[in-house]
Amino acid sequence: MQKAKHYRRAIALLQAMKHIVLLPGMDGTGILFEPLIQAFSSKVHPHIIDYSIDEALDYDQLAGYVRTKLPTNVPYTLIAESFSGPVGYEIACTPPPNLKHLPESVTSAAT
Repeated sequence: MQKAKHYRRAIALLQAMKHIVLLPGMDGTGILFEPLIQAFSSKVHPHIIDYSIDEALDYDQLAGYVRTKLPTNVPYTLIAESFSGPVGYEIACTPPPNLKHLPESVTSAAT
């Protein structure tokens, strides 16, 4: 019951953020975000940044790639899940102008 309460609270907080950019876990696709996206209201605009499966990139290269895909015209929240935690952290170290929040989810990123 406590988990459900925290889940509902997290969804409510995310609903307040209009534009959400999602960085995927190890699979690099963002498919695992589908249940989360379905829980959003129509007022939330999620954007998943997939990683290339054709080339191996290190964290610095992934951060550079992600930077080219980030919104430039709206404030947004960047959610870096699992494997992407260090990518999100790297981006937050020199944050783009519209980056407003960086909640990290189940990650090993060190701060």
